[in-house]
Amino acid sequence: MVLHKKSPRTLNTPQTTPRPFSPLQFLIKGLQIASGITIGGLLLLIGLANLGSLIGCAPKAYESEAKNNIGSLNRAQQVYSLDSGKFTANLGELETGIPQETKNYRYSIQTEGNSVFHYAISKAPKASGWDKLMGVRDISNFVGAVFLVPDEATKEMLTVTVECQAKKSSVVQYPKLTLQNGVPTCPKNFTKL
Repeated sequence: MVLHKKSPRTLNTPQTTPRPFSPLQFLIKGLQIASGITIGGLLLLIGLANLGSLIGCAPKAYESEAKNNIGSLNRAQQVYSLDSGKFTANLGELETGIPQETKNYRYSIQTEGNSVFHYAISKAPKASGWDKLMGVRDISNFVGAVFLVPDEATKEMLTVTVECQAKKSSVVQYPKLTLQNGVPTCPKNFTKL
């Protein structure tokens, strides 16, 4: 067997001379890296800001359910009182199809003489911590009322209504709406819709 000797090969590498240190080039390279991080960071912040506003839309959607239902209950009570001469505390008798409880709200009715009150109380837990940081707010409670008031000119009984939204979602007791000079008014910490 014949062994061949391998001849040592030399690697031909191009001869490079080290470049002298240039502070300007170092600064430019540093800015290129930093600007990439800054743009990425800005995009992330913009995304998070928009996410917060999207999450903040949910309470408005839930609240539209309650606003619509309170308005429907007020109108149904007006029709019911015209037909029967009184108000009812029974949701079923109003034939609106509104259940006592939905995913987001509990509905109840209280009658008191010549008035009836409709309540939409939020079932959602109060927003806290991260939710509030992201712009999520508590889901509001709503109250509506129908009052029978005498018409001065005709001496007939008329119905007047009001719908109110709570400024804060925590309701310790159901508020009573009142008449002031024949005009229904919202209780303290509620705004008229």
